[in-house]
Amino acid sequence: MVLAVKVGKPRSFWRGFFLALGSLGVYGRYWDYRAHDEVYKQFELAREGREQGVAWYFMAYPLPVLKFVYYYHFVSNTLYLRTRMGYARSLSPGAFLGLSIPGTASFLLGFILFLTFLGAAAAEEDIYGRTVWDGDLVAAAFLSLGISIVVWLTLRGIAYYRLQSDLNGIWETFDSRSRVLRYGAQPQPAQPWAPPAPAGTWSSPADMQGGATAAPWPPR
Repeated sequence: MVLAVKVGKPRSFWRGFFLALGSLGVYGRYWDYRAHDEVYKQFELAREGREQGVAWYFMAYPLPVLKFVYYYHFVSNTLYLRTRMGYARSLSPGAFLGLSIPGTASFLLGFILFLTFLGAAAAEEDIYGRTVWDGDLVAAAFLSLGISIVVWLTLRGIAYYRLQSDLNGIWETFDSRSRVLRYGAQPQPAQPWAPPAPAGTWSSPADMQGGATAAPWPPR
């Protein structure tokens, strides 16, 4: 089942990536829901017993770890649609979570190390009671945080890039099939013209289509 009116569209990964960075993740949360909701409604997956997982999406606000359950439903539905459309290669839920979970874990670990190093760097005071910062520990704090952010953005970026590419493929197929239904099959290319055979000769249909030289009739 497919809705007659189109409710979604393909999107640019890089546009979404920079919008998410610029909005400090707000656009990313919007995309997580909107991109899935479009394909779920367009192809009426509820009628096929497919779960959208919206409850997990909203429960992830107080408990962010539940977002991975929503991702599982999202990527599973995307994979289901692409398999039904005949795509041989698509992102699996395991592959998406295998990239996004370590990316998130690396960011949390880097943030913990950042706070730990920063706390240790300010553990001493001078004779006037002023905090004495250890330069090496401060550098280690910011280095650990920087590395974790790079790993997080890289792994999550790869996961989202592949998912967005799969979604764009679904919409491209939808548009292509919609054009066929609206305008009909594409016209077949015309066959090359062949001159009629002279009187007293014969030719097969294949010879006529290919413009082959006619054979004399009757055969000798």
